[in-house]
Amino acid sequence: MPAAGSAVLTGDGRSLLVAAGGPPSPQDPANLPGGVALLRRDPRTGGLRRPGGARGCVTASGRFGCATGTLTNGAAALALSRDDRSLDAAVNLGTAVFRITP
Repeated sequence: MPAAGSAVLTGDGRSLLVAAGGPPSPQDPANLPGGVALLRRDPRTGGLRRPGGARGCVTASGRFGCATGTLTNGAAALALSRDDRSLDAAVNLGTAVFRITP
């Protein structure tokens, strides 16, 4: 995914959600790349890794093996609900809300 922007840590410290935005494509300036990635933290080592396939990220195009989602282009700022079940993302066209399942 493109360069990482905002990141939020879940309340239990086990997961990190990262907004990945990027500059517009010279071929299509209105199409900003980006999405949201989930990184799981190993409690023993503190290392981070992205779950495989669609469980680890969402992008508008489904690139990088991610799930396909709308309103993910130009993802920048993130805000996580207190119960860690809803993620708001400031994106190119407004705000996107993601439901999070453990």
